[in-house]
Amino acid sequence: MYQQIASMGAEFKHRSLRGDLVATSGSSGGFSSAAITDAFGDLVAGARQTYDWNGAWGYRNELVEAGGLMKVGVRWYDPMVGRFLQMDPWLGSIYQPLTLNAYGYCVNDPIQWVDPEGEVIWFVVAGIAIGLIAKGIDDYRDDGEINDSWTDYALWGGLGGIGGGIIGGGLRAAGITFVFLRYANTGGGGISMLYRGKRICGLDFHPWKN
Repeated sequence: MYQQIASMGAEFKHRSLRGDLVATSGSSGGFSSAAITDAFGDLVAGARQTYDWNGAWGYRNELVEAGGLMKVGVRWYDPMVGRFLQMDPWLGSIYQPLTLNAYGYCVNDPIQWVDPEGEVIWFVVAGIAIGLIAKGIDDYRDDGEINDSWTDYALWGGLGGIGGGIIGGGLRAAGITFVFLRYANTGGGGISMLYRGKRICGLDFHPWKN
């Protein structure tokens, strides 16, 4: 909950654990329910406010100016179809098939995840992959076989995902983001590190040609 001072007095905004606006209240203690949306942010009932669905993360609902679209980080998002209007700068991973949809939102799992930068949650995905690889190595070193239970692998993958989320969240809080690019003219690609939107360093990869 946080307080907003306006000309008509103090207004308190109450949010869910995910960051959705659920109600507002005044100094007198009276409550007013906020709009109800589905998991992807589409209106179900009520009147929308600018920062309602995932508003705590900076998701901005453009009520009239953009026809109900939402500004999510660097991209526009349409909550009616649960898709971005621009491609994700990250190309995705063949080992996480849902990330290959460049227009998808939070790998189709908006209950558990948010995407405040408008880019896929690749720190979490990378953390899960690293956790699974590390478990596979540890399993093989025991007896030369991959035979531990799937619950052990799920645990390592989950811990890796949590670690990746913590690292990604910390970097974002410091203003550092990463962007993956593909160069259509050369067939190469690259990764750039941005600080508050400005490129500070990066690596480019281009296919070798004789």
